[in-house]
Amino acid sequence: IIKIVDYLKINCMSKKLTWLEKLELLIPGFRGYKKRELLREDDRIVRDYVASQIGEVIMRLEDAESAIVDVSLNKARIIEKLIYKLRFLQDRIRYSEAGYAPHFHRYHIDEAELKKIREVDNTMIGEVNKLREVGEKLARKTIETLTVDEQLVKQLGSIVSKLEDILRERIKIIRGWITI
Repeated sequence: IIKIVDYLKINCMSKKLTWLEKLELLIPGFRGYKKRELLREDDRIVRDYVASQIGEVIMRLEDAESAIVDVSLNKARIIEKLIYKLRFLQDRIRYSEAGYAPHFHRYHIDEAELKKIREVDNTMIGEVNKLREVGEKLARKTIETLTVDEQLVKQLGSIVSKLEDILRERIKIIRGWITI
């Protein structure tokens, strides 16, 4: 029993466990199921956070787009393309596979894979923080100067590409040999 409690403290679950959840972790045969369920819940929380951060960047860029559209339609289109990419990425992250596999499914997600997914998700958090910083800088600069900084657009595109790569890696872990 002490080993399980130590395990929970070390692995830093996303929330404090209720007494019933702690009891579930003590039941042989149910313990593995519950640990995987908690890891899946952590994954969902991280993906929701990343998607919400991307949503904040989208809102800031929409403000910048509306400020620049009267000055230059071409520059507004540049920002609109970024917004489109970000919306698509946001949806892919939010609705990405969560590591659930039915009993008779061709692939199964074990605890080791769920931990790998959590590590990948953590890298996603770092990239989305960079995205938010660059996106806010681009939006602020666009609103103030009514121009689009091409360097910031490239930087933002690079971060979006990294997030897409991270998402592909995540899907690769979930699906095993299948690559996208």
